[in-house]
Amino acid sequence: MKQIYTLGIVILSAGLYACSSDDDIGRIVIGNGNTMFSLNELQYQDPYVIQVTDVDGNPQANTTVKIRLRSTLYNKGAYGKTGEGWAPFYTIINCPAEDLNNNGNLDAGEDTNGNGTLEPTNPATVANHPILTPTLTPGSNSITTDESGFGYFSITYPKSEANWSSVLITATATFSGSENIATKTQSLPALLADLEDEEILPLGGDGNSPYGLVGDCANPN
Repeated sequence: MKQIYTLGIVILSAGLYACSSDDDIGRIVIGNGNTMFSLNELQYQDPYVIQVTDVDGNPQANTTVKIRLRSTLYNKGAYGKTGEGWAPFYTIINCPAEDLNNNGNLDAGEDTNGNGTLEPTNPATVANHPILTPTLTPGSNSITTDESGFGYFSITYPKSEANWSSVLITATATFSGSENIATKTQSLPALLADLEDEEILPLGGDGNSPYGLVGDCANPN
């Protein structure tokens, strides 16, 4: 677990909503810290916590929470040397994901940059927390909270996507028949240790964003 490095990316958090009386409303919080894991030479693993309470802050044990990931934004540019390591230099940030209806298919009107594919890729995967439990139920993206209303998971992604992609994390649970949702928009960070040595090529090998260099979301280059 090591220090995270990010530059020029704003992390946004959103709330939750439910359709029921206040007595039935559960509260879901998605949280993370400022450390993550280098899973191997190719991937990062960023850990998260889910906290579930009732309207008065009492823990909701044995609540099943489903986790989903969607691509939201991507950035273009390249890494450059700063004299103290590598840093991403952006030609444009926050290009919106082309998959407007989130169905995974390239539909009419979605190919903004005209290259025949959807950008960004789905860069991250929901995975077990590397240390803490309870975590994902085997074979699913669901967590059952413990007696404190807590659950843990991580998102795993290629190092070449770090600093170039953002995802929307959605946590969904049902309380008294009402669906409750919390969301968090998260950029995919890199570890400082992977960017400190200017003699080693930066993440991705060539140092370029996988989504191109030209500062225009409508240009595939």
